Amino acid sequence: MRIGIQAQMFAGAYEVPKAGVALYGQRLIETMPRLAPQHEFHVFVKSDFEVPEHWRSVPNLRFHRIWRKERTWYLLGQSLHPKLLGLDVFFSLADSIPRVPFVKRAVMIHDLFPYTYPDFYTPELRDRHQAWYRYSCHHADLLLANSEATRQSIATVFPDSKIPVVVTPLGPGNASLRPRPATTARGEIFLFSLSTLEPRKNFVRLLEAMKRLEGGPLGDIRLFIGGGKGWKYEPVFEKHAELGLGDRVQFLGYLPEARVQELMDTCAAYVCPSVDEGFGMPVLEAMQAGVPCVSSSGGALAEVGGDAIWSFDPLSVDDIARTIGACLADPEEQSRKIALGLKRAQTFNWESTAAKTLNALEGLNSN
Repeated sequence: MRIGIQAQMFAGAYEVPKAGVALYGQRLIETMPRLAPQHEFHVFVKSDFEVPEHWRSVPNLRFHRIWRKERTWYLLGQSLHPKLLGLDVFFSLADSIPRVPFVKRAVMIHDLFPYTYPDFYTPELRDRHQAWYRYSCHHADLLLANSEATRQSIATVFPDSKIPVVVTPLGPGNASLRPRPATTARGEIFLFSLSTLEPRKNFVRLLEAMKRLEGGPLGDIRLFIGGGKGWKYEPVFEKHAELGLGDRVQFLGYLPEARVQELMDTCAAYVCPSVDEGFGMPVLEAMQAGVPCVSSSGGALAEVGGDAIWSFDPLSVDDIARTIGACLADPEEQSRKIALGLKRAQTFNWESTAAKTLNALEGLNSN
């Protein structure tokens, strides 16, 4: 087969992708050609994207730059290029598909949050993504979903869609994270959270929960938040100032993998406060690192974490604070859940994601 892959989510100058969708794309591009050397993979990237050398050396991996006028490419080139290259399947790693069905079209749906949480987005982002999802979920030949929660969301938002959906759970974003040594000195008690700052990530309520924990029996717990600014992030910093949390809560920005490992090694627990997640890579990474994980029960987070995490209602500040306190106060339960998490994390890996994706694309081509 000749498989086209739409991968315009990568930055112009190559760097390790930081957002979940880009990490998903990176892992699949690095894994699928190795698992299926009999296929050719044609990857469409932005005109200024610097293809890394280790990708260039893969014999069955080809790269094609889209036009600098991206809007024109989406209107015309996205349909013409697959036809001109003789592709059998065109697979979009996120969002949009060609308008003209010269080839079979598949797309990964990571979530439908612009529909289910429209107020969490700027009007421009909301409208653009809604249009992409609406068209893809009615005109693609195959939909992939990153979780059962996302599959159910597709059925709820687009009940009239007749397109088959295949669930392909993801692997960890930071595949190099190792279980932390049992003897690592912890020092001060602090929580760690890693996420882009935007409304759905629910950091305003997490800050309110931190305020309620202040001066409690566990002492002055600190919180370190890693990740860059997304959109509508200003209320997070406004709430931080309003509550007077000072350096009890620190925003660390983007973090290299070595720094993430260091924080996972030394934190008292990892916290994922999101209102909803299509999959939940950070929870998987915390389990992989052998860290006690306190997580929202929203979306796919409980699906990923299972019995290995402490779950809370993301809309209840009281429940967030209570659950964090329960985790930190029970070392015996921490040990039990860490063991469960390490075992559970092994069931999520990129080889499995790539194999299931390939199987779905091959099945689409044979129909």
